[in-house]
Amino acid sequence: MEIKLTTLSNPSVDILQHENMEFCIDEICTVLARLPRFGGQTALDYTVAAHSYCCAEIARALDLSPEIQMCCLLHDMAECYIGDIVKPFKDNIMIKIDESGAVIPISMFEERMYKSLKLSYCKHFKKALSFPDPQIVRDIDYASGLAEMVLNTDEESIDVESPTYLRMGKIQMYAYAYSTTKALLSRINANQGDNDDIEELMRNRFTDINLQIPTVKN
Repeated sequence: MEIKLTTLSNPSVDILQHENMEFCIDEICTVLARLPRFGGQTALDYTVAAHSYCCAEIARALDLSPEIQMCCLLHDMAECYIGDIVKPFKDNIMIKIDESGAVIPISMFEERMYKSLKLSYCKHFKKALSFPDPQIVRDIDYASGLAEMVLNTDEESIDVESPTYLRMGKIQMYAYAYSTTKALLSRINANQGDNDDIEELMRNRFTDINLQIPTVKN
């Protein structure tokens, strides 16, 4: 059984064989900079690349390691190949993965593809990243998503005293998420949704972080 795609770097990729896929940062940055966040239901042109960049910037503001920053930057890279499916659907869509008829949630399939691409990155650049991602990466992703939703409903600020934030105990993280996302939204607005600008931001951030991660000796 095959599910083949034509990508920017390969005329025929079987995404069911994701363990054989090659990490390609140029392809990832280009596609994610064109891919709308929240299914396009945003006040401004806000993409998955913008979200990924913000997550990496939040990690940097929190003085987290380059390895964590890289995981934050790349955490949605599988969406380069399967798209950004809004969560209410993602949790309920199943995908057939072999001829026997076995199915798994597409969210699980995305996680497996992400792991394969992450392994490919580590092999290609001779770097070491944690498997699976540390919980802090998921926390930053969640914080960034909340900030995006608030800013796209024209709220003036995040109420960090609300029960949600106090319960999570991550007020500083949400404050960074809000300020980082707001600054990037202002930039997007000023550039009239220029995808090339966001693509370049993500690519440059990848290069900067990658240089900071020690190379693993064979």
